[in-house]
Amino acid sequence: MMAEEAAKKAEMMAAEEATKKAEMMAADSCDAAEFSVTGFSNAVAGAGSGSVSDIAAQINQMAGDNACAIEITGYSSTVGAKDLNMSLSTDRAEWVKAQLMEAGVNVSATSVTSAGETRQFGKNSANRRVVISVK
Repeated sequence: MMAEEAAKKAEMMAAEEATKKAEMMAADSCDAAEFSVTGFSNAVAGAGSGSVSDIAAQINQMAGDNACAIEITGYSSTVGAKDLNMSLSTDRAEWVKAQLMEAGVNVSATSVTSAGETRQFGKNSANRRVVISVK
């Protein structure tokens, strides 16, 4: 009976060690990177999916089978009402998340935020973007 208990304990410890190693490898394989999805029309949440599929391929290559921490932030131009732009930037970020998931990116550790009209630069159309931060 003691031998069986010792074997079970050793097996549990080995499983815990394997889990810790896998978690460490996942953290090591997810190098920090930032990508931008642009080309959104005024008042439109979706854009050409070609750019998202290219980004998804890069994230998949970086992560392998691991789930990287991904932060997706949507932005809008200053055209229109601020509350609508905040909602639109959320919709854009959610659209990008869906495109990444469709392309096979593990989005289990993904957060989606909305920045609306904040961090403006250049022309209004340049601000209609979604930023993907891999951590």
